[in-house]
Amino acid sequence: MNKKLSIALIIIGGLATISVFAFRVATSSHFITRNEGSPQRITSPANDMVHHEMGGERLPQVAMSNNPSQTGEIVGRVLDDKGQPVSEATVSPVKINFSFSSVSPIVKTNINGEFKIKDMDLGRYKLSVSKEEDGYPDVGSIFYYGASATMPQVIVLGSKTTPKVLVKLGPKTPAITGRVMDAVANEPVPNVIITLRRVDDPKHFLLTGPNDLRVKGKFKILVPPVPFTIEVKALGYEDWTYSSDGTGKHKDALKLEREETKKLTIALRPVK
Repeated sequence: MNKKLSIALIIIGGLATISVFAFRVATSSHFITRNEGSPQRITSPANDMVHHEMGGERLPQVAMSNNPSQTGEIVGRVLDDKGQPVSEATVSPVKINFSFSSVSPIVKTNINGEFKIKDMDLGRYKLSVSKEEDGYPDVGSIFYYGASATMPQVIVLGSKTTPKVLVKLGPKTPAITGRVMDAVANEPVPNVIITLRRVDDPKHFLLTGPNDLRVKGKFKILVPPVPFTIEVKALGYEDWTYSSDGTGKHKDALKLEREETKKLTIALRPVK
């Protein structure tokens, strides 16, 4: 599966800014908009591991490479919310004060949850860490985790000290699944945009679309465990919003419990 760096447009308070982050094509066939939390620092624990936990006392610190050359390594380990290693988690460093020519590598953790990213330019990075197929979105997403969202921050330096980054993923989130279909022709609708927006803080939202590459119009999207709204748009169709009566004519908030999955039927009516 090809992987690429994508650019998302984040709109906050009417102002547009650009954020770059990496994600797998299989995660979404469209683009995702999200905001990232600000990292905090703690003193490195005695066991030479730098801890990052969602909403916990131990938060991002610094990892340094023992490579004295002009490139270094970022090494670490990813655990789930129960402290167990997470294999096949996605880890991608995003350089702070990046240039648009920068390319962010994407690596997967091994069976022990360990990762190593080689040949990194010296500098400061934030780590995007997730395993969406198991219900763990990016640890730095305010859309999912609110004020507890933080991104591990690492500095690659020519140093003899090599503390490892220990990332603990946040609690699993709920999900919505379903298909977006033409209400008349009963065919998948192309070029669909799905907007999920937190009710408690509407400026934090996620913009995505059907993301199942095997079945047209099908989607599975992680959602926050707080009330949120759903809006669906497609060219040539009337807008659809989630409503508790299923009509899609008015907007209601939806709230799911952690690890709950709700199936939705989204039928878009062609504009007359």
